[in-house]
Amino acid sequence: MAKLNGKKILKFVIIAFIIIAIIVGIIVFFATRKKVEVSVYSVRDVGNENYWENNSTSQGMIKEDKMQSVYLSSTQKVEKVLVKEGQNVKVGQPLLKYNTTLSNLELERKQIEIKKQELELDKAQKELAKIQTYKPGEPIYGSLPEEEPLPEEKPKFHDTVPNITPPTPVVSAENEMKPAPLTGEGTQDKPYMFIWEENKEYNQEFMKDVIERAGIGKAEVVALFMIREDNSMTGNLISSSKIKFTKKDDNYSFSILGAWTGDENDPLYPNDQNTNEPVEPVMPEIPEVGPIYTASELKQMSVEKENEINDIVLNIKVAKSELKKLKEEAKNNTVYSKIDGIVKTVLNHEDETAKTKPIILVSSGGGYYVQGRVGEFDLNKVKVGQKVNVQSYESGNSNEGIIEKISDVPLTGNYYNGLGNNNVSYYPYTVKLDDSANFKEGEYASLEFIFEEEKTNSFYVTSAFVLSENGKNYAYIAGEGDKLEKRELNIGKNMHGMVEIRGGMTMDDRIAFPYGRNIKEGTPVVDGSLEDLYSGM
Repeated sequence: MAKLNGKKILKFVIIAFIIIAIIVGIIVFFATRKKVEVSVYSVRDVGNENYWENNSTSQGMIKEDKMQSVYLSSTQKVEKVLVKEGQNVKVGQPLLKYNTTLSNLELERKQIEIKKQELELDKAQKELAKIQTYKPGEPIYGSLPEEEPLPEEKPKFHDTVPNITPPTPVVSAENEMKPAPLTGEGTQDKPYMFIWEENKEYNQEFMKDVIERAGIGKAEVVALFMIREDNSMTGNLISSSKIKFTKKDDNYSFSILGAWTGDENDPLYPNDQNTNEPVEPVMPEIPEVGPIYTASELKQMSVEKENEINDIVLNIKVAKSELKKLKEEAKNNTVYSKIDGIVKTVLNHEDETAKTKPIILVSSGGGYYVQGRVGEFDLNKVKVGQKVNVQSYESGNSNEGIIEKISDVPLTGNYYNGLGNNNVSYYPYTVKLDDSANFKEGEYASLEFIFEEEKTNSFYVTSAFVLSENGKNYAYIAGEGDKLEKRELNIGKNMHGMVEIRGGMTMDDRIAFPYGRNIKEGTPVVDGSLEDLYSGM
Protein backbone atom coordinates (compact mmCIF):
# COMPACT_ATOMS: atom_id res chain seq x y z
CA MET A 1 0.00 0.00 0.00
CA ALA A 2 2.87 2.35 0.74
CA LYS A 3 4.35 1.89 -2.69
CA LEU A 4 0.97 2.55 -4.25
CA ASN A 5 0.59 5.76 -2.30
CA GLY A 6 4.03 6.93 -3.44
CA LYS A 7 3.14 6.44 -7.08
CA LYS A 8 -0.07 8.41 -6.64
CA ILE A 9 1.80 11.25 -5.03
CA LEU A 10 4.35 11.35 -7.86
CA LYS A 11 1.54 11.37 -10.37
CA PHE A 12 -0.15 14.34 -8.67
CA VAL A 13 3.16 16.26 -8.54
CA ILE A 14 3.75 15.76 -12.25
CA ILE A 15 0.21 16.93 -13.07
CA ALA A 16 0.66 19.98 -10.86
CA PHE A 17 3.92 20.93 -12.61
CA ILE A 18 2.22 20.61 -16.00
CA ILE A 19 -0.66 22.86 -14.92
CA ILE A 20 1.75 25.46 -13.53
CA ALA A 21 3.77 25.40 -16.76
CA ILE A 22 0.62 25.96 -18.82
CA ILE A 23 -0.44 28.88 -16.60
CA VAL A 24 3.01 30.48 -16.80
CA GLY A 25 3.02 30.04 -20.56
CA ILE A 26 -0.36 31.73 -20.89
CA ILE A 27 0.76 34.64 -18.68
CA VAL A 28 3.97 35.09 -20.66
CA PHE A 29 2.06 34.89 -23.95
CA PHE A 30 -0.46 37.57 -23.06
CA ALA A 31 2.10 39.79 -21.35
CA THR A 32 4.31 39.67 -24.43
CA ARG A 33 1.34 40.27 -26.67
CA LYS A 34 0.34 43.45 -24.83
CA LYS A 35 3.83 44.88 -24.85
CA VAL A 36 4.20 44.88 -28.64
CA GLU A 37 1.00 46.88 -28.98
CA VAL A 38 2.30 50.04 -27.27
CA SER A 39 2.32 52.90 -29.81
CA VAL A 40 4.61 55.93 -29.67
CA TYR A 41 4.45 59.24 -31.54
CA SER A 42 7.03 61.86 -32.46
CA VAL A 43 6.96 64.76 -29.98
CA ARG A 44 7.59 67.06 -32.95
CA ASP A 45 4.24 65.96 -34.43
CA VAL A 46 2.20 66.38 -31.24
CA GLY A 47 3.94 69.44 -29.72
CA ASN A 48 4.50 73.12 -30.45
CA GLU A 49 8.09 74.32 -30.56
CA ASN A 50 7.13 77.97 -29.97
CA TYR A 51 4.24 79.05 -27.80
CA TRP A 52 1.94 81.58 -29.46
CA GLU A 53 1.94 84.16 -26.68
CA ASN A 54 4.69 86.62 -25.91
CA ASN A 55 3.98 88.74 -22.85
CA SER A 56 7.16 90.76 -23.26
CA THR A 57 5.44 93.04 -25.80
CA SER A 58 2.52 95.39 -25.31
CA GLN A 59 0.79 98.41 -26.83
CA GLY A 60 -0.35 101.71 -25.39
CA MET A 61 -1.22 105.33 -26.15
CA ILE A 62 1.44 108.03 -25.69
CA LYS A 63 0.45 110.90 -23.41
CA GLU A 64 2.16 114.09 -22.37
CA ASP A 65 2.93 115.06 -18.79
CA LYS A 66 3.57 118.73 -17.90
CA MET A 67 4.37 119.52 -21.53
CA GLN A 68 2.68 120.23 -24.85
CA SER A 69 4.14 119.53 -28.28
CA VAL A 70 2.43 120.98 -31.35
CA TYR A 71 3.00 119.03 -34.56
CA LEU A 72 1.92 119.91 -38.08
CA SER A 73 0.06 117.14 -39.89
CA SER A 74 0.10 116.80 -43.67
CA THR A 75 -3.33 118.49 -43.75
CA GLN A 76 -2.35 121.62 -41.81
CA LYS A 77 -1.03 124.86 -43.29
CA VAL A 78 0.28 127.47 -40.83
CA GLU A 79 -1.18 130.97 -41.13
CA LYS A 80 0.65 132.60 -38.21
CA VAL A 81 2.88 131.63 -35.27
CA LEU A 82 1.90 133.65 -32.18
CA VAL A 83 4.74 132.89 -29.70
CA LYS A 84 8.56 132.98 -29.52
CA GLU A 85 11.22 130.77 -27.94
CA GLY A 86 11.78 131.47 -24.25
CA GLN A 87 8.38 133.10 -23.85
CA ASN A 88 6.31 132.31 -20.76
CA VAL A 89 2.76 131.22 -21.64
CA LYS A 90 -0.38 130.60 -19.61
CA VAL A 91 -3.18 128.04 -20.05
CA GLY A 92 -5.50 129.17 -22.85
CA GLN A 93 -2.96 131.49 -24.53
CA PRO A 94 -3.00 131.11 -28.38
CA LEU A 95 0.15 129.55 -29.87
CA LEU A 96 -0.55 129.48 -33.65
CA LYS A 97 -3.27 129.58 -36.30
CA TYR A 98 -3.64 127.32 -39.34
CA ASN A 99 -6.02 126.65 -42.25
CA THR A 100 -8.58 123.82 -41.72
CA THR A 101 -9.61 123.08 -45.33
CA LEU A 102 -7.41 120.02 -45.85
CA SER A 103 -8.22 118.73 -42.35
CA ASN A 104 -11.91 118.57 -43.27
CA LEU A 105 -11.14 116.52 -46.38
CA GLU A 106 -8.90 114.07 -44.51
CA LEU A 107 -11.52 113.73 -41.76
CA GLU A 108 -14.08 112.24 -44.15
CA ARG A 109 -11.55 109.84 -45.69
CA LYS A 110 -10.50 108.63 -42.24
CA GLN A 111 -14.13 107.81 -41.38
CA ILE A 112 -14.42 105.64 -44.53
CA GLU A 113 -11.14 103.90 -43.67
CA ILE A 114 -12.39 103.01 -40.17
CA LYS A 115 -15.64 101.61 -41.54
CA LYS A 116 -13.74 99.32 -43.93
CA GLN A 117 -11.47 98.11 -41.12
CA GLU A 118 -14.48 97.34 -38.93
CA LEU A 119 -15.91 95.18 -41.74
CA GLU A 120 -12.57 93.34 -41.97
CA LEU A 121 -12.65 92.78 -38.20
CA ASP A 122 -16.15 91.31 -38.33
CA LYS A 123 -15.10 88.93 -41.13
CA ALA A 124 -11.96 87.78 -39.28
CA GLN A 125 -13.91 87.18 -36.05
CA LYS A 126 -16.41 84.99 -37.92
CA GLU A 127 -13.56 83.01 -39.50
CA LEU A 128 -12.02 82.43 -36.07
CA ALA A 129 -15.36 81.21 -34.70
CA LYS A 130 -15.56 78.75 -37.59
CA ILE A 131 -12.04 77.43 -36.99
CA GLN A 132 -12.90 76.86 -33.34
CA THR A 133 -15.70 74.46 -34.37
CA TYR A 134 -13.22 72.10 -36.04
CA LYS A 135 -12.07 69.02 -34.14
CA PRO A 136 -8.74 67.13 -34.37
CA GLY A 137 -8.90 64.09 -36.59
CA GLU A 138 -12.26 64.98 -38.16
CA PRO A 139 -12.47 66.00 -41.85
CA ILE A 140 -13.55 69.54 -42.70
CA TYR A 141 -16.63 69.84 -44.87
CA GLY A 142 -17.42 72.80 -47.07
CA SER A 143 -15.34 75.97 -47.18
CA LEU A 144 -12.03 76.06 -45.33
CA PRO A 145 -10.43 78.89 -43.36
CA GLU A 146 -7.67 80.81 -45.07
CA GLU A 147 -8.65 79.12 -48.35
CA GLU A 148 -6.81 80.70 -51.27
CA PRO A 149 -9.21 81.51 -54.13
CA LEU A 150 -8.37 80.03 -57.51
CA PRO A 151 -6.93 82.71 -59.81
CA GLU A 152 -9.29 83.80 -62.58
CA GLU A 153 -7.96 84.08 -66.10
CA LYS A 154 -9.51 87.56 -66.38
CA PRO A 155 -11.97 89.69 -64.36
CA LYS A 156 -15.68 89.24 -64.99
CA PHE A 157 -17.29 92.23 -66.70
CA HIS A 158 -20.85 93.14 -67.61
CA ASP A 159 -21.76 92.29 -71.18
CA THR A 160 -23.44 95.56 -72.16
CA VAL A 161 -23.09 99.26 -71.39
CA PRO A 162 -26.02 100.49 -69.27
CA ASN A 163 -28.63 102.75 -70.89
CA ILE A 164 -28.10 106.04 -69.05
CA THR A 165 -28.82 109.67 -69.92
CA PRO A 166 -25.89 112.07 -69.41
CA PRO A 167 -26.89 115.28 -67.61
CA THR A 168 -27.04 118.47 -69.61
CA PRO A 169 -24.31 120.88 -68.42
CA VAL A 170 -25.16 124.49 -67.65
CA VAL A 171 -21.68 125.54 -68.72
CA SER A 172 -20.18 125.60 -72.18
CA ALA A 173 -18.68 122.42 -73.57
CA GLU A 174 -15.13 123.75 -73.33
CA ASN A 175 -15.66 124.53 -69.65
CA GLU A 176 -17.20 121.15 -68.83
CA MET A 177 -15.68 119.65 -65.69
CA LYS A 178 -13.42 116.59 -65.85
CA PRO A 179 -14.34 113.91 -65.13
CA ALA A 180 -17.92 114.77 -66.07
CA PRO A 181 -20.78 112.90 -64.38
CA LEU A 182 -22.22 109.91 -66.24
CA THR A 183 -25.79 110.72 -65.30
CA GLY A 184 -27.95 112.26 -62.57
CA GLU A 185 -29.23 115.66 -61.51
CA GLY A 186 -27.11 116.32 -58.42
CA THR A 187 -30.00 115.73 -56.00
CA GLN A 188 -30.45 113.31 -53.09
CA ASP A 189 -32.79 111.08 -55.15
CA LYS A 190 -30.91 111.46 -58.44
CA PRO A 191 -27.26 112.11 -57.57
CA TYR A 192 -24.58 112.75 -60.13
CA MET A 193 -22.74 109.48 -60.87
CA PHE A 194 -18.98 109.37 -61.34
CA ILE A 195 -16.51 106.56 -62.00
CA TRP A 196 -13.76 107.35 -59.50
CA GLU A 197 -10.25 106.08 -58.93
CA GLU A 198 -9.43 104.58 -55.55
CA ASN A 199 -7.77 107.05 -53.11
CA LYS A 200 -8.42 109.99 -55.46
CA GLU A 201 -9.14 113.17 -53.46
CA TYR A 202 -12.13 115.53 -53.63
CA ASN A 203 -10.07 118.71 -53.83
CA GLN A 204 -11.36 122.28 -53.63
CA GLU A 205 -11.27 122.75 -57.41
CA PHE A 206 -13.39 119.66 -58.03
CA MET A 207 -15.94 120.62 -55.36
CA LYS A 208 -16.21 124.11 -56.88
CA ASP A 209 -16.73 122.66 -60.38
CA VAL A 210 -19.39 120.14 -59.36
CA ILE A 211 -21.44 122.78 -57.48
CA GLU A 212 -21.14 125.34 -60.33
CA ARG A 213 -22.22 122.61 -62.77
CA ALA A 214 -25.56 122.31 -60.93
CA GLY A 215 -26.43 125.90 -61.83
CA ILE A 216 -26.23 129.45 -60.58
CA GLY A 217 -27.32 129.86 -56.99
CA LYS A 218 -26.77 126.22 -56.10
CA ALA A 219 -24.95 125.68 -52.78
CA GLU A 220 -25.44 121.94 -52.36
CA VAL A 221 -24.91 118.97 -54.70
CA VAL A 222 -25.10 115.18 -54.07
CA ALA A 223 -22.92 112.78 -56.07
CA LEU A 224 -22.32 109.01 -56.13
CA PHE A 225 -18.74 107.84 -56.70
CA MET A 226 -18.17 104.30 -58.00
CA ILE A 227 -14.87 102.42 -57.92
CA ARG A 228 -15.10 99.74 -60.63
CA GLU A 229 -12.75 97.13 -62.03
CA ASP A 230 -10.59 98.47 -64.85
CA ASN A 231 -12.15 101.93 -64.18
CA SER A 232 -14.78 100.94 -66.75
CA MET A 233 -18.58 101.31 -66.84
CA THR A 234 -18.81 97.56 -67.55
CA GLY A 235 -16.40 96.61 -64.77
CA ASN A 236 -17.74 94.97 -61.61
CA LEU A 237 -18.48 97.41 -58.79
CA ILE A 238 -15.88 97.32 -56.00
CA SER A 239 -17.25 100.03 -53.72
CA SER A 240 -19.34 103.20 -53.83
CA SER A 241 -19.79 106.33 -51.73
CA LYS A 242 -22.58 108.89 -51.65
CA ILE A 243 -21.20 112.38 -50.93
CA LYS A 244 -22.86 115.76 -50.32
CA PHE A 245 -20.84 118.82 -51.40
CA THR A 246 -21.61 122.17 -49.77
CA LYS A 247 -20.59 125.76 -50.48
CA LYS A 248 -20.55 128.30 -47.64
CA ASP A 249 -19.17 131.72 -48.39
CA ASP A 250 -16.00 130.92 -50.35
CA ASN A 251 -15.31 127.59 -48.66
CA TYR A 252 -16.24 124.16 -49.98
CA SER A 253 -16.71 121.03 -47.85
CA PHE A 254 -18.23 117.57 -48.14
CA SER A 255 -19.91 114.97 -45.93
CA ILE A 256 -20.54 111.23 -46.37
CA LEU A 257 -24.15 110.14 -46.77
CA GLY A 258 -23.35 106.45 -47.23
CA ALA A 259 -20.65 103.97 -48.25
CA TRP A 260 -20.94 100.43 -49.61
CA THR A 261 -18.68 97.60 -50.74
CA GLY A 262 -19.43 94.83 -53.24
CA ASP A 263 -21.85 94.81 -56.14
CA GLU A 264 -25.13 94.03 -54.33
CA ASN A 265 -26.40 97.61 -54.89
CA ASP A 266 -24.90 98.44 -58.27
CA PRO A 267 -26.52 101.73 -59.42
CA LEU A 268 -25.65 101.10 -63.10
CA TYR A 269 -27.01 97.54 -63.16
CA PRO A 270 -29.91 97.54 -60.68
CA ASN A 271 -31.73 94.62 -62.35
CA ASP A 272 -28.85 92.16 -62.56
CA GLN A 273 -29.96 90.45 -59.35
CA ASN A 274 -33.62 90.11 -60.50
CA THR A 275 -33.63 88.62 -64.00
CA ASN A 276 -36.79 87.27 -65.62
CA GLU A 277 -35.10 84.04 -66.66
CA PRO A 278 -36.73 80.84 -65.37
CA VAL A 279 -35.24 79.68 -62.12
CA GLU A 280 -33.51 76.33 -62.36
CA PRO A 281 -34.22 73.85 -59.58
CA VAL A 282 -31.51 73.87 -56.95
CA MET A 283 -29.86 70.48 -56.67
CA PRO A 284 -28.48 69.56 -53.26
CA GLU A 285 -24.70 69.60 -53.22
CA ILE A 286 -22.68 67.00 -51.41
CA PRO A 287 -20.03 68.89 -49.42
CA GLU A 288 -16.47 68.16 -50.34
CA VAL A 289 -14.36 66.50 -47.71
CA GLY A 290 -11.48 68.73 -46.69
CA PRO A 291 -8.24 67.96 -44.90
CA ILE A 292 -7.90 66.47 -41.43
CA TYR A 293 -6.01 68.67 -38.95
CA THR A 294 -4.12 67.71 -35.82
CA ALA A 295 -4.71 69.47 -32.50
CA SER A 296 -1.48 71.46 -32.86
CA GLU A 297 -2.37 72.52 -36.42
CA LEU A 298 -5.81 73.73 -35.31
CA LYS A 299 -4.22 75.59 -32.42
CA GLN A 300 -1.77 77.27 -34.80
CA MET A 301 -4.61 78.22 -37.18
CA SER A 302 -6.49 79.81 -34.27
CA VAL A 303 -3.37 81.65 -33.14
CA GLU A 304 -2.72 83.07 -36.61
CA LYS A 305 -6.31 84.25 -36.92
CA GLU A 306 -6.20 85.76 -33.40
CA ASN A 307 -3.02 87.62 -34.38
CA GLU A 308 -4.79 88.94 -37.50
CA ILE A 309 -7.71 90.12 -35.36
CA ASN A 310 -5.33 91.79 -32.91
CA ASP A 311 -3.63 93.64 -35.78
CA ILE A 312 -6.99 94.88 -37.12
CA VAL A 313 -8.11 95.93 -33.63
CA LEU A 314 -4.89 97.89 -33.20
CA ASN A 315 -5.24 99.51 -36.64
CA ILE A 316 -8.78 100.61 -35.76
CA LYS A 317 -7.61 102.09 -32.46
CA VAL A 318 -4.80 103.97 -34.24
CA ALA A 319 -7.20 105.21 -36.95
CA LYS A 320 -9.72 106.38 -34.32
CA SER A 321 -6.95 108.20 -32.50
CA GLU A 322 -6.01 109.95 -35.75
CA LEU A 323 -9.71 110.70 -36.39
CA LYS A 324 -9.99 112.34 -32.97
CA LYS A 325 -7.05 114.62 -33.77
CA LEU A 326 -8.52 115.49 -37.18
CA LYS A 327 -11.83 116.45 -35.55
CA GLU A 328 -9.96 118.75 -33.19
CA GLU A 329 -8.09 120.28 -36.13
CA ALA A 330 -11.28 120.83 -38.13
CA LYS A 331 -13.19 122.30 -35.16
CA ASN A 332 -10.84 125.19 -34.49
CA ASN A 333 -8.06 126.83 -36.47
CA THR A 334 -6.24 128.07 -33.37
CA VAL A 335 -4.00 126.01 -31.06
CA TYR A 336 -4.04 127.10 -27.40
CA SER A 337 -1.61 126.33 -24.61
CA LYS A 338 -2.78 123.54 -22.28
CA ILE A 339 -0.27 124.30 -19.52
CA ASP A 340 1.61 127.11 -17.82
CA GLY A 341 5.17 126.85 -19.02
CA ILE A 342 8.03 128.07 -21.18
CA VAL A 343 8.14 127.86 -24.97
CA LYS A 344 11.27 125.73 -25.45
CA THR A 345 11.08 125.35 -29.25
CA VAL A 346 9.63 127.30 -32.18
CA LEU A 347 10.57 125.95 -35.63
CA ASN A 348 10.14 127.59 -39.02
CA HIS A 349 7.07 125.83 -40.43
CA GLU A 350 8.59 125.89 -43.93
CA ASP A 351 11.69 123.90 -42.86
CA GLU A 352 11.91 120.13 -43.40
CA THR A 353 12.48 119.57 -39.67
CA ALA A 354 8.94 120.83 -38.98
CA LYS A 355 7.60 117.68 -40.69
CA THR A 356 9.08 115.33 -38.09
CA LYS A 357 9.53 117.48 -34.97
CA PRO A 358 7.13 119.68 -32.98
CA ILE A 359 6.89 123.17 -34.43
CA ILE A 360 6.17 124.46 -30.91
CA LEU A 361 7.16 122.79 -27.62
CA VAL A 362 5.92 124.12 -24.29
CA SER A 363 7.25 122.51 -21.13
CA SER A 364 7.18 122.89 -17.38
CA GLY A 365 9.69 120.13 -16.67
CA GLY A 366 7.61 117.19 -17.92
CA GLY A 367 7.86 114.49 -20.56
CA TYR A 368 5.92 111.61 -22.07
CA TYR A 369 4.45 108.49 -20.53
CA VAL A 370 2.71 105.40 -21.88
CA GLN A 371 0.98 102.53 -20.11
CA GLY A 372 1.61 98.91 -21.12
CA ARG A 373 0.62 95.60 -19.62
CA VAL A 374 2.51 92.46 -18.59
CA GLY A 375 1.10 88.95 -18.15
CA GLU A 376 1.03 87.28 -14.74
CA PHE A 377 3.67 84.71 -15.75
CA ASP A 378 6.21 87.43 -16.57
CA LEU A 379 5.31 89.79 -13.73
CA ASN A 380 8.20 88.56 -11.56
CA LYS A 381 10.68 89.28 -14.36
CA VAL A 382 10.06 93.04 -14.64
CA LYS A 383 10.93 95.75 -12.17
CA VAL A 384 10.80 99.50 -11.67
CA GLY A 385 13.74 101.14 -13.45
CA GLN A 386 13.87 98.55 -16.24
CA LYS A 387 14.48 99.94 -19.72
CA VAL A 388 11.72 99.63 -22.32
CA ASN A 389 11.85 100.35 -26.04
CA VAL A 390 8.88 102.48 -27.18
CA GLN A 391 8.15 102.72 -30.91
CA SER A 392 5.32 104.71 -32.54
CA TYR A 393 3.10 102.82 -35.00
CA GLU A 394 2.30 106.08 -36.80
CA SER A 395 5.73 107.67 -37.34
CA GLY A 396 8.06 104.72 -36.67
CA ASN A 397 10.06 106.85 -34.21
CA SER A 398 11.47 104.95 -31.24
CA ASN A 399 12.91 106.06 -27.90
CA GLU A 400 14.08 104.38 -24.74
CA GLY A 401 11.99 104.76 -21.60
CA ILE A 402 12.11 103.58 -18.01
CA ILE A 403 9.44 101.69 -16.08
CA GLU A 404 8.31 104.15 -13.42
CA LYS A 405 5.51 102.15 -11.82
CA ILE A 406 4.09 98.59 -11.84
CA SER A 407 0.60 98.08 -10.44
CA ASP A 408 -0.12 95.15 -8.12
CA VAL A 409 -3.80 95.19 -9.16
CA PRO A 410 -4.66 93.34 -12.41
CA LEU A 411 -6.66 94.92 -15.19
CA THR A 412 -10.34 94.01 -15.41
CA GLY A 413 -12.67 93.54 -18.37
CA ASN A 414 -11.85 92.65 -21.97
CA TYR A 415 -8.50 94.41 -22.04
CA TYR A 416 -7.56 96.08 -25.32
CA ASN A 417 -10.72 94.73 -26.97
CA GLY A 418 -9.09 91.42 -27.83
CA LEU A 419 -5.37 92.13 -27.49
CA GLY A 420 -4.18 89.56 -25.01
CA ASN A 421 -5.29 86.24 -23.60
CA ASN A 422 -8.57 86.27 -21.70
CA ASN A 423 -7.37 83.41 -19.47
CA VAL A 424 -4.35 85.35 -18.20
CA SER A 425 -4.31 88.26 -15.74
CA TYR A 426 -2.51 91.39 -16.95
CA TYR A 427 -0.93 94.07 -14.77
CA PRO A 428 -0.44 97.67 -15.98
CA TYR A 429 2.95 99.36 -15.87
CA THR A 430 3.88 102.96 -16.70
CA VAL A 431 6.88 103.92 -18.86
CA LYS A 432 8.32 107.42 -18.52
CA LEU A 433 10.24 109.29 -21.28
CA ASP A 434 11.76 112.77 -21.10
CA ASP A 435 10.66 115.69 -23.29
CA SER A 436 13.43 115.05 -25.85
CA ALA A 437 11.55 111.99 -27.16
CA ASN A 438 10.16 112.52 -30.65
CA PHE A 439 6.54 111.53 -30.05
CA LYS A 440 3.06 113.00 -30.41
CA GLU A 441 0.35 112.80 -27.82
CA GLY A 442 -2.36 110.34 -28.86
CA GLU A 443 -0.07 108.11 -30.93
CA TYR A 444 -0.20 104.37 -30.34
CA ALA A 445 3.12 102.68 -29.71
CA SER A 446 4.57 99.24 -29.07
CA LEU A 447 6.46 98.57 -25.85
CA GLU A 448 9.06 95.86 -25.52
CA PHE A 449 11.49 94.91 -22.79
CA ILE A 450 14.13 92.22 -23.14
CA PHE A 451 14.60 89.82 -20.27
CA GLU A 452 18.19 89.33 -19.13
CA GLU A 453 17.81 85.61 -18.49
CA GLU A 454 18.88 83.18 -21.16
CA LYS A 455 16.25 81.80 -23.45
CA THR A 456 15.35 78.14 -22.90
CA ASN A 457 14.74 75.49 -25.52
CA SER A 458 11.31 74.74 -24.11
CA PHE A 459 8.33 73.56 -26.11
CA TYR A 460 4.69 72.70 -25.46
CA VAL A 461 2.57 69.52 -25.53
CA THR A 462 -1.05 68.81 -24.66
CA SER A 463 -1.41 68.21 -20.93
CA ALA A 464 -2.86 64.71 -21.60
CA PHE A 465 0.68 63.53 -22.50
CA VAL A 466 2.01 64.42 -19.03
CA LEU A 467 1.39 62.16 -16.01
CA SER A 468 1.60 63.27 -12.36
CA GLU A 469 2.57 61.14 -9.39
CA ASN A 470 3.54 62.20 -5.86
CA GLY A 471 4.01 65.80 -6.95
CA LYS A 472 6.27 64.88 -9.89
CA ASN A 473 5.58 64.91 -13.62
CA TYR A 474 6.71 62.28 -16.09
CA ALA A 475 6.05 60.58 -19.42
CA TYR A 476 6.86 57.25 -21.07
CA ILE A 477 9.41 57.75 -23.85
CA ALA A 478 10.85 55.34 -26.42
CA GLY A 479 14.44 54.71 -25.24
CA GLU A 480 17.34 52.51 -26.34
CA GLY A 481 16.42 49.40 -28.27
CA ASP A 482 12.90 50.77 -28.85
CA LYS A 483 11.93 50.00 -25.25
CA LEU A 484 9.79 52.26 -23.07
CA GLU A 485 11.45 54.19 -20.31
CA LYS A 486 9.87 56.41 -17.67
CA ARG A 487 11.21 59.99 -17.76
CA GLU A 488 10.73 62.67 -15.13
CA LEU A 489 9.83 66.00 -16.72
CA ASN A 490 10.64 69.57 -15.79
CA ILE A 491 7.49 71.53 -16.67
CA GLY A 492 6.73 75.26 -16.72
CA LYS A 493 3.56 77.09 -17.72
CA ASN A 494 0.23 75.30 -18.06
CA MET A 495 -2.06 77.37 -20.27
CA HIS A 496 -5.07 76.46 -22.43
CA GLY A 497 -4.40 72.75 -21.87
CA MET A 498 -0.82 73.08 -23.14
CA VAL A 499 2.10 72.31 -20.81
CA GLU A 500 5.58 73.83 -21.23
CA ILE A 501 8.32 71.18 -21.23
CA ARG A 502 11.62 72.59 -20.00
CA GLY A 503 13.51 69.34 -19.61
CA GLY A 504 13.24 65.54 -19.50
CA MET A 505 12.45 65.06 -23.18
CA THR A 506 13.12 66.80 -26.48
CA MET A 507 11.26 67.36 -29.73
CA ASP A 508 13.25 64.45 -31.21
CA ASP A 509 11.84 61.93 -28.70
CA ARG A 510 8.86 59.61 -29.21
CA ILE A 511 6.16 59.57 -26.55
CA ALA A 512 3.68 56.79 -25.66
CA PHE A 513 -0.05 57.52 -25.69
CA PRO A 514 -2.70 56.84 -24.54
CA TYR A 515 -1.56 55.75 -21.10
CA GLY A 516 -2.95 52.53 -19.64
CA ARG A 517 -2.18 50.37 -16.67
CA ASN A 518 -0.31 47.88 -18.90
CA ILE A 519 2.35 50.41 -20.04
CA LYS A 520 5.58 49.65 -18.23
CA GLU A 521 9.30 50.33 -18.60
CA GLY A 522 10.98 47.91 -20.99
CA THR A 523 7.88 47.38 -23.13
CA PRO A 524 8.65 47.22 -26.88
CA VAL A 525 7.21 50.09 -28.97
CA VAL A 526 5.89 50.62 -32.47
CA ASP A 527 5.32 53.88 -34.34
CA GLY A 528 1.64 54.82 -34.16
CA SER A 529 -0.61 56.55 -36.70
CA LEU A 530 -1.44 60.21 -35.99
CA GLU A 531 -4.86 59.72 -37.58
CA ASP A 532 -5.66 56.91 -35.13
CA LEU A 533 -4.23 58.96 -32.25
CA TYR A 534 -6.39 62.05 -32.81
CA SER A 535 -9.51 60.07 -33.71
CA GLY A 536 -9.30 58.52 -30.26
CA MET A 537 -8.69 61.76 -28.33
